[in-house]
Formats: sequence, C-alpha cells, structure tokens
Amino acid sequence: MTITPWSIAYLAPLAAYVYLALVRRRTLVDPLLLGGAFLAVMFLFEGPRRHTVPTGYLVLLHCLCSAAYWIGGGIGYKLARQFRRSNRGRREAPAPRASTWLVVMVAALALLAFIFLFSYEGSLSVLLKMRKGQDLLLGSVVSRISLLERAAQYLRGYVPPLATLALLFWCRQARLDFMSLAMLTALLAGWGVLGLGGGSRGAILFLVIQCVFAVHWARGRRRSTRAMARVIVACLAPIGIFTILTQTLYRNTGLPAGHTLAQLQQRAGEAGQTMLEHISFNDEVDFVLSTYPDYYGFTRGHSLYTPLVVFVPRSTWAEKPVPWGRNLAWQYGFRYDTTVSMAATIPGEGYANFGVAGWGLFPLAFGLVIGWTLYHLKNSRDELDIVIGLWGLFWALSLRGDFHSAVVSIILPYLITVVCLRCFAFRRRRLAGCPVPAGPGERVVYAHS
Repeated sequence: MTITPWSIAYLAPLAAYVYLALVRRRTLVDPLLLGGAFLAVMFLFEGPRRHTVPTGYLVLLHCLCSAAYWIGGGIGYKLARQFRRSNRGRREAPAPRASTWLVVMVAALALLAFIFLFSYEGSLSVLLKMRKGQDLLLGSVVSRISLLERAAQYLRGYVPPLATLALLFWCRQARLDFMSLAMLTALLAGWGVLGLGGGSRGAILFLVIQCVFAVHWARGRRRSTRAMARVIVACLAPIGIFTILTQTLYRNTGLPAGHTLAQLQQRAGEAGQTMLEHISFNDEVDFVLSTYPDYYGFTRGHSLYTPLVVFVPRSTWAEKPVPWGRNLAWQYGFRYDTTVSMAATIPGEGYANFGVAGWGLFPLAFGLVIGWTLYHLKNSRDELDIVIGLWGLFWALSLRGDFHSAVVSIILPYLITVVCLRCFAFRRRRLAGCPVPAGPGERVVYAHS
C-alpha cells in the first residue's frame, strides 16, 4: 500500500490537535478529533486504480477540505460558547428520570427483536448469511417488500443512538445488579449481531467507538457501573476486530457452515490486506473529480433535498429523486435501477453538487456542527448537554458519506431520539444558586441541586 502525498494535509493538523490536547491534559475521546482522524484515514492510501487527476490539484483540494473542516470546528465551538454566555440566566436544568436508562434499554432491546423478526425472519441462519453482493444486484429501486419489512430496514438507524444512550444512562444512574448487567450484555450482544447480519464492517467499528464515547463521558456518581462498563467495552475491542475480519472474508458469501475460526486464522493476512485496500476512498473521489462536470453535470444540491423526502412513499411519487449514492453506483458500473449504493465521502459528494465550492462547504458544515456539540461535551452543565454533545460523534462517523444515507440512517435518528427523550424522559431541576420565585410576603431563597 502506498501513502498518498496529500494525506499530510490531514495528518499535520491532526497531529497538532493531539499535541495541544496532551499538553493541556485534555481528553482524546473527542468527536472533532475523531472526525479529523476519519478524514485522514479515508485519504491515506492509494487505491487499486491509478489516479487520473493531477497530484498537485489533489493536494490543493485536500488542503482546502482539511482547512474547511478544522476551521468549521473552531467556529462551531466559539458559536456554542457565545450562545451559552447569552443564556446564562437559565434557571432550570433538565435531568433524566431514575428510570430513563431502563426505558431506553428496553426500547433498544424491543427494536432489536423487531428487526430480527422481520428482516431476518427470526432465524439466526438467515442472519449469518450476511449481506450478499449478488442479492443487492437483484433488488430494484421500487422494492416489493411488506410495510413491516420496510419499517425494520428504516428503524435499524435507531439502534445505535438508543444503545449508546442506554449505556450512557446506565453508567450514570443504574445500580450494579445482575438484572441490569444482563440487560446491558444482551443489548450489546444484540447490537453486534445485528451489525454482523448487515455485513457492514463500519457498523461493528462504530459500535465499539460509540461505546467508548458513552462510557468516557458518563461522568456520574455510579463508579461501580462505569468501571464494569469499561471492562465490557475493553472486551468488545478484540471481539470487534475478529468480527470485522470475518465480515471482510465472508460478506459476499455468508458465513461458512463450520470451522470459521480455523479458516480465519489461516486467512487473517488476506483479510487484513483486503481491509487496507478498501479503507480509503481515493478511487471513488478520483472518479468524481474526473467525470464531473465533463461527463455528468453538477447536481446543484440534489444531495441536500433527497433526505427531506425520504418519508414520501415512491408508490405515491414515482419520480421521487434517487439518492446520489445510488446514482454514483450506476455511473460507476453497477447495473442500472438496482438498490446498490456507493459513497465518495462528504467532500467528494460536495464536489458533485457544487464543484470546488461544495468540496469545501460540505466539510465546513460538518465541522461547524461537530465543534458546536464538542463545546457541550467539554462544558456540560447537565446530562442533556452530554446527550447533545454526543450527537457530534454521529456527525463525525458520517463523514464517509453518502450524504443521504448519513442523514437518514445516522444523523436524523439520533436527533429524533434526543427530542423524544427531552420531551418524555427528562424532568426539570432548579440550577444551584438561582433564585427561586417567592410567594407574597416571602423572601427570595436559593435552591441547590
């Protein structure tokens, strides 16, 4: 594998950010740092195909992308700080109810059961066949599946936010007893098995990352539960590596009937090499840069409005726009009118929409949101701040694109989950030192949280 000359555009600011964090003794479990590292990995290695765009032009483009992301992160952080200062008079802080962790965990487990029942017919053998490439080629844009199957496909995106927040609240609120520990173990196991069944290596990797973030930022009073959660997450890392290697070998064929472990030991080097060959997106980005707008016209915001109409059934709107990632797959050579989708990263998709301006604006927007949420994490006043701050993690994990899938399956489900929790699972609590309104003839007193 050959390291690209433009990767320095991402590695240099990333190294500087890590150095400053270490010098100032700040945590490295940081969504802005994770997003910068993700960008660096996506453009680190040359792809199997030789790039056709001049190297000098690529270096300039990637410098623009990296600068836009980090500048956006800094601006977002400052905007959040200014907004916080303008709202210093807030007298009440939302706090989760004691049963919030249990409600969220039960909801996540129920959702896992629903998906297992309707996506995999309640059969482990069907699930372990994983996602087959040839099956994807057979699907059409208008999928003839039942309403419950379609709901199960859509609701997969709500498992990661529910499970992440369930772990967060469990660390902060739950008591370390057998029942709560068994529920947590079942949740993490079901979450992992669902990722294995989907054939997505990223889903397993993101599971581990989300658990690390949830446990790290669960700065609550329950030290025993947090310590146990750390042990569980530490065990997840080797299991996740094993699962990702297994998916790499068998994602197009499904798991073999037996001797999987023995075969994996023999073919571990092959799996690792295959992973490295697919870890970067330079080939997909090179395809976009070399074909837009010479062969395909700029889409002029197509990626921005397809997520807005995702809830409209195609049966009632036959001409509903198709997500750009699917168009890219067709342009790349997959059979037309199939459900297969590709990604060219967020900056690459930005280029397909608006040219060089989109290449810079898309990562700038992501950096703005991640920086804004980072401020809430590092300066949290209550649990809701932590919940909002963890949204930045989901934006960082969406940088690989495509934008439609990122919004519909990652970003929007977390937002809807947080809104529902804020409305139904949080109660108001008086902030310390804020005056409590006094009745007629009474003095003003101060409450303490």
